Amino acid sequence: MSLKDVYNPDNMKLIDMRRVGAYSHGWIIFTVVKAVNSWVNDTSPNYGFLVKATSLSGELLNGTLVRFAQRKEHHDTKQPILVLFTDDGLQKHRNFISPSDEDGVKTYLILFTFYLSLSPFFISLSIYLSIYLSIYLSIYPIYPSIYVCSIYLSIYLSDHLSSSI
Repeated sequence: MSLKDVYNPDNMKLIDMRRVGAYSHGWIIFTVVKAVNSWVNDTSPNYGFLVKATSLSGELLNGTLVRFAQRKEHHDTKQPILVLFTDDGLQKHRNFISPSDEDGVKTYLILFTFYLSLSPFFISLSIYLSIYLSIYLSIYPIYPSIYVCSIYLSIYLSDHLSSSI
């Protein structure tokens, strides 16, 4: 299978979508648990995610109204990250709280962040465990429009990679 086939819009499967204001900026968080679990449990190649920004009417806005943080163009703190929450229960920490403690506090989760490599509109993962994908978004209206009051940010995965998502 060629990369052209992998990134063909007809072969993509919607994983998650967020509606955001047309004048927003900041971190947008997508839930990608099922996609990453399929990568972990499957031998298929990992081609990453496709992130698209569209108007409410479906018009593609990538590169016009919407800019995603890209390497060498934005500070490292704006790069996409994959966030993993885990507690394997094997390692006890100094401040470990037993689930049987009187106050009923449960074991806490440990946070790991991993950087992703970002091509224009494509995010390729180098780590295969995940809970959330966070992308820094800046929307700069080029022309004032009363028609564009909010947009959809959608994250897709190639449908060739897993049929279980």
